Amino acid sequence: MPPTRTPQSRRSPSNPPVGQNDGTKESEKDNCTINSETALTTITKSTTTEKELEKQRCLIAMFYEMTLEAPEPEEWNGKHETVTTIMKSLRLKGNQRNRVRRVVGETYDKIMNGLTYDGKIKYGGGRPVEIKPGSEEETMLADGKESGMSFDDVTVFINEYREDHALPLLGVNAVVAAFNRMTKITKPVLKKSQGSDDPQSSWARARNNLVTQMVLRMGKSGFV
Repeated sequence: MPPTRTPQSRRSPSNPPVGQNDGTKESEKDNCTINSETALTTITKSTTTEKELEKQRCLIAMFYEMTLEAPEPEEWNGKHETVTTIMKSLRLKGNQRNRVRRVVGETYDKIMNGLTYDGKIKYGGGRPVEIKPGSEEETMLADGKESGMSFDDVTVFINEYREDHALPLLGVNAVVAAFNRMTKITKPVLKKSQGSDDPQSSWARARNNLVTQMVLRMGKSGFV
C-alpha cells in the first residue's frame, strides 16, 4: 500500500521546500540553497563538474516539489506527465530523461521520509573497485599500457602479482574499467621540419644519394 501524504500541499509539514529556511545554520544548509537563475543557466549548458551537476539536480528537485507540488509516482511518466514537463520547462535534452526520473524519485523518497533533497549522489552501490587508485596494480596497468601491451597481456601481468600475494584474480573487464578511471596525460607531438634548404644538411645529402642511386639503376647516368 503506497504511503499517503497531506492532500492539500502534497508535502509533509516536517519537510520544507528545497532551499527554504528550515532553522538550520547557514553553514549547515544543503547545496540546494541556490539561485534559480544561476541554476537554470547551469542546467542548460554542458555540465562537467560535480558542483554543476549538483546544482542541476537541485533545480530539477525544486521544480518537481515547488512548481509541480510533488506529483505522485503514477503521474511521472507519459507524454504530458511530470518528467516530460520538467524536461520541457528546463530545456533539457532527451538523453537526460533518466537523470530527471532518478532525481524525481529520490526527491519523492526524501519528502515521504521528512527529509530534504540535497543534490548529492549517494555512492556505495554496485561492485567494489577491484583495482584501487594509487595501488601497485594501477601502476602496473599504467606501465603496461604505456609500453604498448594489450589489456589481455596487462591482465596476465597483474594476475601474476596478485597470485604471488594471495589475492583473487581479475578479469579483463576489471582491468579495462580501472584504465578508464585513470587520468590520462596526453603529450602533444611537436612540429619538426622534415627537410632543409641547406645542401650540406644530413637530409639534403641523404636525399641526393637516394636520387643518384635511383637514376643509376634506371640507366640514366647522364643525369647524375
